[in-house]
Amino acid sequence: MKGSTTPAPCKSVGRPIGLFCAAAWGTLSETARSGFSIRAGQKAIDGAVSKEMVYWKRLFTSRSWHLLVPDQRHEVVTEGLGELRGLDTLMAARTSHGATVMAYMPTSRATTVDLSKLSGRRRKVWWFNPRTGTSEAAGEVAAEPRKQFVPPAEGDRVLGIDDAAKGFRAPGGE
Repeated sequence: MKGSTTPAPCKSVGRPIGLFCAAAWGTLSETARSGFSIRAGQKAIDGAVSKEMVYWKRLFTSRSWHLLVPDQRHEVVTEGLGELRGLDTLMAARTSHGATVMAYMPTSRATTVDLSKLSGRRRKVWWFNPRTGTSEAAGEVAAEPRKQFVPPAEGDRVLGIDDAAKGFRAPGGE
């Protein structure tokens, strides 16, 4: 959503779900600006944001999304947060049992994660592209206290890190 902030109705929900809400709000807003006509509604349903909602749903349902706890104190993602309270803010969450971390970054940047906040000895790293719904494996890493990650390409991405022993499939996979 160009030049806008998080819509008021989306601010009351947690950050991971707030991302989903903001994208849906963008689709609804486009329809409202067009007068809620059948044609405008169909255009919104066929639009890129609407299609990307399917990718977001697949991403969240591929993990225990209901156990995600926002990293509001930046204890998991410690560097590369972007502008706090702005449109370029990295949003991260960790599952309460420590098996998964998800970090959405609106723009490409180096990000530092405290891997000791996850369960297990090895971590499987993924990059999820919310524009295409595809995941790219980025290998396994040991349980280092701090590790820097850099997205494989420009644009927005979700960094997914899992306890390798859990054997999760690629984020967003069906």
